[in-house]
Amino acid sequence: MDTLPKEPTRLMLEAWSAAMREVGHNRPSEVWPELHYSDHEALMVRAYQAMLLVSPTHAGPMRLDTDDRVFFYEQDHYYLSNFSAFKVWFGGFRFDTSEQAYHFQRFDERGGASHRHAILFADSAHEAFKYAQSYKGAQRADWDAVKVDVMREILRAKVSQHDYIRRKLLSTGDRTLIENSWRDPYWGWGEDRNGLNMLGKLWMEVREEARLGMKRPPRPR
Repeated sequence: MDTLPKEPTRLMLEAWSAAMREVGHNRPSEVWPELHYSDHEALMVRAYQAMLLVSPTHAGPMRLDTDDRVFFYEQDHYYLSNFSAFKVWFGGFRFDTSEQAYHFQRFDERGGASHRHAILFADSAHEAFKYAQSYKGAQRADWDAVKVDVMREILRAKVSQHDYIRRKLLSTGDRTLIENSWRDPYWGWGEDRNGLNMLGKLWMEVREEARLGMKRPPRPR
């Protein structure tokens, strides 16, 4: 979600106001700012969650977890999102998020050095994503063939470097993990809930590896 809707409904405004009050902001309900993840990520997520609590029939991305499914994107299992603020060492570099690690690998060392630098030092995961999308024409020629393997390795690194994520991931048991992104039918399950959910599938692979106690690489120092 890049920004909140530009034309909010009354329920959205009420939820926004409630969320503002919860975190100590006395913003008038008639004001509807366009907040980006790079500005106030936690505040934005909290407001959107509040909106769906006020209007449970809203056709948004939020879904409650069930006995056989776990949804992640902006929900309780946000740690599974590539935008979550867990630093990761990958390929000799330290990234603020796995999203940045992923897009960094989109460009090769020779022709894409400047793009790598921009992504590594981007102000946020959202900015790294936008930058990478703007320069897709310069990405490595084999990217589509290797991107799933790259993502899998980044998720493995994330789990190996953060015991919290490993414990939370294992706590999901055998439930199906679904990236509840209505915008992305490849990594998530898309607007029609019929997408590939590749990120969820990779997380389930990594979860099984963690469960079986596969040897994990040492944490970088």
